[in-house]
Amino acid sequence: IPVPLDDPDAPGKVLYVWFDSPIGYLSNTMELCEKEGLNPNDADGWWRSNDVEIRHFIGEDNTIFHCVIWIAMLSADGTLSLPRGVLVNQYFNIQFPGKEVEKISKSRGTAVWVRDLVTAGIDPDSVRFYLTSIATERARSVYKPDDLERRHNAELADTLGNFVNRITSFTLKHCGPEVPNLERNKMTERDLAFEQNMRTTFEAVTAELEGCSFKAALERIMEFARECNRYIDEKAPWRTRKADMDTTRLTLACSLRAIHALGVMLMPFLPGAGPKILAAFHRKTEDISWHDAVNFNLDSHSLTQPPILFKKMGRAEADTREAW
Repeated sequence: IPVPLDDPDAPGKVLYVWFDSPIGYLSNTMELCEKEGLNPNDADGWWRSNDVEIRHFIGEDNTIFHCVIWIAMLSADGTLSLPRGVLVNQYFNIQFPGKEVEKISKSRGTAVWVRDLVTAGIDPDSVRFYLTSIATERARSVYKPDDLERRHNAELADTLGNFVNRITSFTLKHCGPEVPNLERNKMTERDLAFEQNMRTTFEAVTAELEGCSFKAALERIMEFARECNRYIDEKAPWRTRKADMDTTRLTLACSLRAIHALGVMLMPFLPGAGPKILAAFHRKTEDISWHDAVNFNLDSHSLTQPPILFKKMGRAEADTREAW
């Protein structure tokens, strides 16, 4: 498309595909409406409505098109809503075992396909977790197969999975198939601090998600999972149960509330493990609201043993060449 300006520098200059390509956002939704038996103009409900919040998620090489050219086109039209934000992710690089960091390239074969990773047997939740944890929301990042293995084992299997399974199994063994009641009048400063940490984490995660900072939100959740392990190690219910079951039940009540909160907060990130955690409390995902993470009353709620959430990953699994 020739640059439409009466300017001595304009002749011979053109606007490439990116001038008209964003218009496909509009035409694609019009086509979708038509396929669904609707009027194509029903797409205006997205593009011309003050009730719809539009955000663009793009790569860093598309910044100028979405932040300058497309905004100028929308402004010139005057009837289309402007995006509330443009979320720019930077480049992923890759580092194969024994090699230097290099750019991801389809033509050179230095690429990893998510579908291939899953087909090779890697848990989809592990892939989602790792890619979110190294997301390029603020800076470029490097995908490393051995790092995928390390973080799966250390964070998903040990920090999260081990905590969930050992607390639920311990509760069932020593307190029965119900969540112990949370007797707030018996909570110590440590218990209260743990409870407040859960609520503070929930508020921070909510704010990060509303700001589309998914990596930061996941980091907040996993830090709380680490705090859960610190709390249970300090409270040591395996010791207190021998002489003080009241304290033991209180510790388990606090820990199970934390597990339930983790299950809710992890739903956007781990759609496989999240429902398994919540199913331990006989709760179906369709019946759960976001604020249930901190507001749902678990007292005397039925409890069951969840399956092992994450098995340890071996180097061969994370480093499978067939996945590349």
